[in-house]
Amino acid sequence: MNLLLRIESLLGRVVCPETSSYPWTEFRGRRHEGYYRTGDGGYVDEIGRLYWEGRLTEIIKTGGANISPQEIDAVIALFPGVRRTQTVGVPHDTLGEMAVACIVVHDGVRIVEDELRAFLKQRLASFKVPRRFLFLSEEEMPVTANGKVKLTELKHLAGARLEHA
Repeated sequence: MNLLLRIESLLGRVVCPETSSYPWTEFRGRRHEGYYRTGDGGYVDEIGRLYWEGRLTEIIKTGGANISPQEIDAVIALFPGVRRTQTVGVPHDTLGEMAVACIVVHDGVRIVEDELRAFLKQRLASFKVPRRFLFLSEEEMPVTANGKVKLTELKHLAGARLEHA
């Protein structure tokens, strides 16, 4: 669901409408109500808690399903030896996009891909388990000066690596 927010007071109380699935044209017509389109995906549960699922531009669309890379990365990070992980969507002929987990491991650690896949299958729905895993060195992971992963560059790197594999 696309999150729409409205600031109700100077104290910054944020309000989510019951449904945030307004089409863009309808949203523009509601500008006077003060709603702001965040570009984030998420939902509000039955007692009003807001759950953030990530930026809509980062959501991976694979085989008719939308998956959150943050959800996958949170589980991969639990696997022993993983130093950093970032899952990206790489173009695929039949699926639209294919989930590829790009992983940096701690020095001296070797991760067996089948063990990682079995670990993920126990904790994620099968369609959320990445189809491919790429193991990168810390230097290969493209990051900004503050350590944030450059997603566009990583997608290109993953696509190029898979093309030559």
